[in-house]
Amino acid sequence: MTWLSLPKHNEVYRNGATDFVRNAFDNFAIGNELRCPCKDCSNHFWFSRDNVYEHLVFSGPCPSFVNWIFEVSTDKFKKPKDVVMDRDMCTSLGDDFDEMICNEGRARNKMNKVATNFYKVVEEGKKPLFPGSEKFTRLGFIVRLYQLKCSHGSTEAAFSGVLHLLKEAFPDVNLPSSFSVAKKMIRDLGLVYEKIHACPNDCMLYWDDNKNENQCRFCGVLRWVVPKKDMRRTKDGKLRHPADAQGWKSMDASHPEFAAEIRNVRLNLAADGINPYRSMNISHNTWPVVLVNYNIPPWSVMKPENLILSTLIPGPEYLGNDIDVYMQPLVTELKEL
Repeated sequence: MTWLSLPKHNEVYRNGATDFVRNAFDNFAIGNELRCPCKDCSNHFWFSRDNVYEHLVFSGPCPSFVNWIFEVSTDKFKKPKDVVMDRDMCTSLGDDFDEMICNEGRARNKMNKVATNFYKVVEEGKKPLFPGSEKFTRLGFIVRLYQLKCSHGSTEAAFSGVLHLLKEAFPDVNLPSSFSVAKKMIRDLGLVYEKIHACPNDCMLYWDDNKNENQCRFCGVLRWVVPKKDMRRTKDGKLRHPADAQGWKSMDASHPEFAAEIRNVRLNLAADGINPYRSMNISHNTWPVVLVNYNIPPWSVMKPENLILSTLIPGPEYLGNDIDVYMQPLVTELKEL
């Protein structure tokens, strides 16, 4: 009779579980974790040494792994030279994922952090897309959905919207809550890329020793696009834009360093009192304080979506010159900007 057939509170059982954990972690662990062969985990989830021991003591072993647990717990146990994942343990991930995962040799006790994260994602991804699903797993479906996003140029918001709709329509579906969560799964699989800038004339890559260069060493072309200053406006001596006004020119003359950088933010502040109740017999004034951004093209300046409502001052009376008191928070924010 082996120790696995004894009651779980028995000292012999606990000693056997201790021996199993010791030998299993010495031979099959990845980093500090091992697949737990308890009845609840069924060798699907990874846990630390203490957690695996606790699971075996409190939940007992999974019947499918009793012989293996006993073998590993013996003093004469030696790990086979080549440990390969049993293909029956693999749940279909769809497409080529089965071959990629199931044919991997498992000398996993020496794997680095990247490999550890990879196999964690794979184990997590083996969960079915929904109870009873045989065609798709969670990971396989996310990879396919991400592939469609990339192929058709869908936005991140659209991807998240599809996930929300699927979860709303099918409450039992096992999907991440948003695009960012799904992207982390893809990234942990190693399916990421690195953007490397190149000279427009194909002279060099901004990579390796040249990654911090701002200009091509061969043709002299700048790495970064320099914004144009004219803002596509006509300069004929007439007042066609605030930049043509004397106030703008005086500002440039007084602050030449500020004016030299055309990307510095220039805001116009507009304020006026209104009666929101549309009734002249009610004494009430509300003062919206609107900021207008003059860095954008002239034809876009006054579009509603480009106007910034920075402050709203409700009150029963006309503010007059006292409005400057209410501008203090805005002034502080602009100084910080």
